[in-house]
Amino acid sequence: MARSHGESVAINAGAGYVLMIVNHLVSFFVRTIVIKMLGVEYTGISALFADILNTLSLAELGLGTAITFALYKPIREGEYRRIAALMHFYKKAYRLIAAFVLLAGLALVPFLHLLVKGAPDIREDLRLIFMLYVVKNAASYLLAYKRTILVASEKRYLIANYGVWSMIVRTAVECLVLWLTRNFVLYLLVGLAEALLLNAVISRKANNLYPQLREYPDAQISKEETRKLLKDVGALSLYKICQVMLNSTDSIVISAAPALGVVIVGYLSNYRMIYNTINAALDQFYNAFIPSLGSMAAGADGERQHRVFQTTNFLSFWGLCFACTSLFCLSVPFVQNIWLRDRQFGMPMDIIAVLTLNFYTSAMMRPTNAFRDSNGLFVQGKFRPVAMAAINIVGDIVLVGPLGIFGVLLATSISRLSTQTWYDPWLLYRKVFNRPVRPYYIQYITYLFLTALSCAVTYGLCRLTLAIPHMAPRFLAMMALCAAVPNALVVLLYRKTEAYRDVIARFKQVAARLTKRLGRAA
Repeated sequence: MARSHGESVAINAGAGYVLMIVNHLVSFFVRTIVIKMLGVEYTGISALFADILNTLSLAELGLGTAITFALYKPIREGEYRRIAALMHFYKKAYRLIAAFVLLAGLALVPFLHLLVKGAPDIREDLRLIFMLYVVKNAASYLLAYKRTILVASEKRYLIANYGVWSMIVRTAVECLVLWLTRNFVLYLLVGLAEALLLNAVISRKANNLYPQLREYPDAQISKEETRKLLKDVGALSLYKICQVMLNSTDSIVISAAPALGVVIVGYLSNYRMIYNTINAALDQFYNAFIPSLGSMAAGADGERQHRVFQTTNFLSFWGLCFACTSLFCLSVPFVQNIWLRDRQFGMPMDIIAVLTLNFYTSAMMRPTNAFRDSNGLFVQGKFRPVAMAAINIVGDIVLVGPLGIFGVLLATSISRLSTQTWYDPWLLYRKVFNRPVRPYYIQYITYLFLTALSCAVTYGLCRLTLAIPHMAPRFLAMMALCAAVPNALVVLLYRKTEAYRDVIARFKQVAARLTKRLGRAA
């Protein structure tokens, strides 16, 4: 029996959340082992090299998003020849991308000394470490294209299932290697082997699920389809560039700055890891949600899409109000008192504030991005990301001198608020919803103000817990405040609105369906 879109979203999101939870628990554990056994310099190097390779991933240019969008209709209608043609095109493109990433990585090796400052305790050859990161990144493209057909057909839960077991085995081996050898190169080789094996397993599963594709080994997309795909990829490449510039250049600028260096990147990466954990949770929801949106967009009018968008936007605000409040109030005590238990890993509250602002402004765009992608709005507004990336780079360079880390992080918020935050919703309201966008802007400002209010009030209340002498009960009390204040604020102010009722109704509907399915399975 075919699943409804709601059930597919719930199953894919649920499996994704399991993967995300395991992934981040494992990441916290492994990072702790690396810091304790090797030192914070190694976490700084890992963060820096990962961000450099994110920049090289510009070679992908949004091809995966364009192919996923192109697959929605043929999968829905069972057009296996067209699916096979798209996958063949994707395979060839990704092989070229893998070659480019490998060659570009090799070309960067002679310039590593310009990017890595302040890492005196790295024992292994930095060039070898960097090349292992490059090889892993390039190899990921060779079989990863097979994941796309599982994503487009709402079977992302399969990827999550394999990922969980693969991650558990990899972590056990990594920790054993670190404990026995304290060798970072061997640790990286374990990760490379796991990535290759996981991609091979997922590729084989995709082949088994879609054996019909083997009947069309020579299927090719038409020249017209190729032009359309390349046009979409050209537009998406600008969005990709923007995303990379926002997420990856900060570490590079901080590491290259004489007064800062790679050790500071290591300290900052501990906090980014926490924020990325919450981001991953949001990604799982929207990654599960977008294929259903793509199917809905193929047959729904602007009015129906607008109502779903309003509900999704409100749900995002509710979750972000709670998440931002918790991140703002709990990040520092968690890192320096609960996790690493060393006050040297603390961060000033102005850094935490701007990290939280960056997190909010990025995450609050997810509903807009999801509806934009599901409606194929790739070409429209393609130069907006260029302005956003340019503002971010200029801001990094101008502000790092007088303001240090705070200035680099602030540049990210400035670039997003001055471009994406207002333009993308305007485009969506104009092209899809056919409504004036002004009510959305008022709503966005209101949501931002209420989130900031929740952070401020909760932080003030958390300061009162300093009277509790022991850290464990104090942290539990702070967690309780972070759960109570933002959720009470949202329920109090929005309990009578249509969006609130829609969210509650949808949760009840999905819960009832899942309960029924579990009952039948039992």
